[in-house]
Amino acid sequence: MGFWDSFEELRENWAEDKTWQPDMDEETRRKGYAGWKKAVERTYGWEE
Repeated sequence: MGFWDSFEELRENWAEDKTWQPDMDEETRRKGYAGWKKAVERTYGWEE
């Protein structure tokens, strides 16, 4: 795109802006994952 002269220059200008840290409690995570798995299983064989 012409903004940096090289990949190395791009690498030198990179800096981490934000990071994400999960903070969901175990019980909420377990229930959400179980619901997701149930929804996925209901799609099995759902082809036309």
